[in-house]
Amino acid sequence: MGYGDILDEVHARWKAGYRAGAEAAIPKRMVEDLYVFGTVEECRAHIGRFVRLGFNCRWWLHRPSSRLTGDDFQGLLGAFGQ
Repeated sequence: MGYGDILDEVHARWKAGYRAGAEAAIPKRMVEDLYVFGTVEECRAHIGRFVRLGFNCRWWLHRPSSRLTGDDFQGLLGAFGQ
């Protein structure tokens, strides 16, 4: 996906025990390209880009949080369940 060199650096730092450095080596553009996050509308738009590129396998997960309410979970289902 074009991030091999970046991930080599991330993995090298992680293996060396330099966790903060590994995280710092991940560019914002990579996160924005590969992950879906934001408002419901932003998430749907990003998923739409994946679909237009030919992705046909979808999965989703969210960060575990004790602050996730039932309404939050229903919002996730509404955003990604279509």
